[in-house]
Amino acid sequence: MRKINLCEVLKPSVGMGKDAAIIENGALKQISRGRFDVIEDHVETEIELNGERLIVVVDNNISLYDFRNRVYIADKKEPSLDYLYEKTATGENIDLVEMLRKYREDHLLSGAALAEEVWFKLYHIKDPKDSYRDHYGAKWIDYEKQLAKGNIIYDPSNLNGLWAMPADMMIRCMNEECFERYGNHLLVVRPTPDDAYLLDGKEIIGPRYVVEKKLNLTNADDLGKLFRCLDEIKKKSAEREKEEIRAELRKEIQEKVDTIDQLVFVDRLATKFKRQRLIWSLLGIAIGIAIGIIIG
Repeated sequence: MRKINLCEVLKPSVGMGKDAAIIENGALKQISRGRFDVIEDHVETEIELNGERLIVVVDNNISLYDFRNRVYIADKKEPSLDYLYEKTATGENIDLVEMLRKYREDHLLSGAALAEEVWFKLYHIKDPKDSYRDHYGAKWIDYEKQLAKGNIIYDPSNLNGLWAMPADMMIRCMNEECFERYGNHLLVVRPTPDDAYLLDGKEIIGPRYVVEKKLNLTNADDLGKLFRCLDEIKKKSAEREKEEIRAELRKEIQEKVDTIDQLVFVDRLATKFKRQRLIWSLLGIAIGIAIGIIIG
């Protein structure tokens, strides 16, 4: 696979024209999604350009400051770019490659860490030929074909990864606009335990998911199943919040009890010392009296 250095691509003298912008935006998006490798003193990520798969190399010839400026203006429609821009803000004296290493280590989560959550993926059963999807580089995937062979869906190109949304976002997406754009069929999914996912504040992005339910949202029975699923998630979420509050209260009460116990201990200690000082004082007086009698 051909390798190109992003720093070289950005030089006007190279004369790559439109391709330079496509390569830059593609590389920035892939990095923002955590889909890159840190190899010693540089980063490598894969993109597609005019049907060709390329490895884009990013190194410290681009400063962190310049990199973040490029991320900021790259694409206002891509949430993961906003996330990358926010998470690479630092007052530290750190170079670009080290920052990207840190970004990957801090913000890529294992599927096991996301196992408690339920995630949703809308999809089209036929290719919608949607320019909006082309903008994201999100090619249509035949999930029905994948599911005919098992309960795993995946990105067959192993390039952009797959998006899935949380329950609260799914609720907001229950409208005609979302269904037209993303599809009126739904998969209820969970991340696979050993894969890595980026949670960008809105969605998760990763290579594959385990499918737990498949629903047709034009079907009344399936809609009912979805509403019951969302209601169950809402109840569990409310119960978790209550338990977190109860745990916090128990912690505060225990801290107060510990403080009271410490105060009681200190008070007993002080009382003990006072008694000891009193005994020594009385003993001193008695010795003084005895000496006075003897001398007298």
